Amino acid sequence: MARTTIKADVAPDAVWRVLADASAYGDWVVGTKGISRADGAWPQPGSALEYELGVGPISVGDRTVVVEAEEPRLLLLRAELKRLGAATIRIELEPLDGRTRIVMDEEPVAGILETVHTGVSDAALDLRNDIALGRLKRLAETRG
Repeated sequence: MARTTIKADVAPDAVWRVLADASAYGDWVVGTKGISRADGAWPQPGSALEYELGVGPISVGDRTVVVEAEEPRLLLLRAELKRLGAATIRIELEPLDGRTRIVMDEEPVAGILETVHTGVSDAALDLRNDIALGRLKRLAETRG
């Protein structure tokens, strides 16, 4: 499992507002090319986002479903990459004297993603998620 942590200089509510904004997903999730559909109930359990994930001319359709949501503390997602498998992504927001400790755990759970899962793939996810949490932090701090 890849675990990434960052601290944001805003309260958990501010970070949650970004997580709850389906239109902002592509602004902080690395590799997202564009959101094609978002349920109006996002981020309620069972709601989903559909988008293209990729680099350059290579892309794959992705669907992320909310498994569990506890505002403003926890968002548990299942990212489903067509033909590649699925991963669970757990984002926890912990209050720290007016700041927020953001912890993201990501783990492949199905398909090729799970089959080829190694320490090396976790290290690659750590790098990707470092960038993603940096973007999430900036958005939350900018929006306040």
